Amino acid sequence: MANTGVTNAGTNCVVSGLYVPQNDGYMELAVGAPVLKKETLGDYHEYPIVGLDSNGRIECSRRFNLFFEFREALLQRYAGLYIPPLPSKKL
Repeated sequence: MANTGVTNAGTNCVVSGLYVPQNDGYMELAVGAPVLKKETLGDYHEYPIVGLDSNGRIECSRRFNLFFEFREALLQRYAGLYIPPLPSKKL
């Protein structure tokens, strides 16, 4: 089998080091109000995320720290581009 330079990276592909999306690039996302989750080791908030892309509906929840890490990655990757600040973690 010949090496085509294509590897599968989840739902996306990498072709000779280039990212190739597996949809047409269309995406809408909305982040809802935080939902308090009660756990034995402590309470925390999760933010519901709903959206739609060309592959279908998206529904998930994420904790605040993941938004913080995502924003930091965007700031490093796109230096000079305005990335809106996150709201306060305190509700």
